[in-house]
Amino acid sequence: MFRLCICLLLLICLAGCSSIPFFGKKTDTTKNANGEPINAPLINVVVNGVDEEVANNVRVYVGISKNSCSTPVDLIKRRNKKTLAETSLALQAFGYYEAQTSVNVIDAAECPGVEINITPGRRMQVTKVVLEIEGNAAVDPDFRGLTRDLPLQESADLNHGAYTETKTIIESVAAELGYLDGRFTESILTIDMEKYEARALLKYNSADRYMLGQINITQSPDFLDEGLIRRFLEIPLESDYSAAKVVNIQNRLLESNYFKSVEARPRLSKPEDHTIPVDVTVKANERHNFQASVGFATDEGIRSKLAYTDRWWNRRGHRLGAETKLSQNEQGVSANYQIPRRHPSNEWLQLTAGFRQQDVDSFDTLSAKISVTESKRRFWGIMENRFIALSRDDFEVGDETGIATFLIPGVRWNRRIVDDELYTRHGLDLNFEVRGATDALISDTNFLSGNLHMHYLRALPYQFRTFIRGDLGGMWVDVFRALPPSERFFAGGDNSIRGYDYQDLGPVNSTGNVIGGRYLGVLSFEIEKYITEKWGVAGFVDTGNAFGGPGRNTGLKTGVGLGLRWRSPVGPLRVDLAHPLNDDNLIRLHLRIGPDL
Repeated sequence: MFRLCICLLLLICLAGCSSIPFFGKKTDTTKNANGEPINAPLINVVVNGVDEEVANNVRVYVGISKNSCSTPVDLIKRRNKKTLAETSLALQAFGYYEAQTSVNVIDAAECPGVEINITPGRRMQVTKVVLEIEGNAAVDPDFRGLTRDLPLQESADLNHGAYTETKTIIESVAAELGYLDGRFTESILTIDMEKYEARALLKYNSADRYMLGQINITQSPDFLDEGLIRRFLEIPLESDYSAAKVVNIQNRLLESNYFKSVEARPRLSKPEDHTIPVDVTVKANERHNFQASVGFATDEGIRSKLAYTDRWWNRRGHRLGAETKLSQNEQGVSANYQIPRRHPSNEWLQLTAGFRQQDVDSFDTLSAKISVTESKRRFWGIMENRFIALSRDDFEVGDETGIATFLIPGVRWNRRIVDDELYTRHGLDLNFEVRGATDALISDTNFLSGNLHMHYLRALPYQFRTFIRGDLGGMWVDVFRALPPSERFFAGGDNSIRGYDYQDLGPVNSTGNVIGGRYLGVLSFEIEKYITEKWGVAGFVDTGNAFGGPGRNTGLKTGVGLGLRWRSPVGPLRVDLAHPLNDDNLIRLHLRIGPDL
């Protein structure tokens, strides 16, 4: 027994010693399927006679391309027959069934090479494609739209990859639209060598479409009423499932600004009663948000803004905000309280109160205002804002002073379309507002006012862009002198008629001071051209004025000029030198930075 134990002990020791390296040098034993080092240089395979797409497919398909430079030349030559067969299969994938091929092995000192010479011959055509869709997808416009332009087409060159890709697209679209039980009942690609043509038959049965199931919401932490979150989704009951609706759930919740992150996961592998449940996990955004900014514009000089927002004042999602603005011509402070309505993605009720002081060449005013605004999205994406505001203004305009009190109801419609918020190539901004007051309800006089603003931008070939901007306004009023400057029309400045001071154009009184008018008409045309990726130049003409009222009209005013453009990280920087054609001033500088619309 003792001798047996000693023998076993010796065997264990010998087995252990066999794994100990007897030499200090460590060797890399990592090898590929051919038993060669993975990082070794590979044989260079040259393919002649076909275009690069086909040549790349041949290089990928032939096995010799995966051999290293250490492969013996004799071994490469012995594989020529296999290389020719692999080349033929790679060419057939692109419809070349009559190709002639040859292989030439190059015996080089550093690394052998292989040259594959191809005479492709004629390429097979797809003469017929039959696609039959059965099940609910056959009458589904979404399915039909997404599968309208498939890679496999009649009268096209045969490409086996297009055939496979077509099948993949159909299956992907079906899964995206909730046809989880769909499958191909037939998928045949027929090669007719006698007629030298290919025919494809694809029959797909989508079965029934799944519905969007229960949406389970998990908050981290739990800070909002779940009912408010569900109102953001706006998904009708018994709605058809689609991947786009799941993405829309995420986007709507992220755009609400309540959440830092949103993750929506459909349970595609675990449907329930022919519905697909969706698990939504949301993480709360920072509750308190502070924003500070500093900018410059020639109309306002250096301007600064400090804003605070409490993103959720309570579990019902109410918001509280405050803002202060300081510039050379304007100082103001305001506070607002926002309440989400039935469709909170675009319907809010906002209460605002604030003070503002303006000091420009044409007028001075100190105003206090409280207002209530209801926002609602209408047809064609039009945003409607209905409001009622109570204001009191202490003002001086021309050589007149006054204190005005008004209760002003009104409505404003806005439609904004841009392809890029920062650097717009095609965009439209339309605003139309109607407002008024009556002396029967607090106000000092009766008036009704309307104002239309339009700004259109379009990119042209060769790095050109055109801008058209227009402002039209008019009012009916009993006693014009009772109106504060904020309700009168003025022209001039960066966003009006360049070459003239801010709000410095309009009818004048007997002493020559601008007092504003009852009507407004301004039109601007600009064209710019970028010379480099970042720098461009522009030319423009602005014309118009404010008219009507008790003052004397000053006629049409026109400014022309040239500008320099720079694409800064925060939007275009616009430097304009404008010449007023109706003024003795030779030139005026206008500077603005920020998005075009």
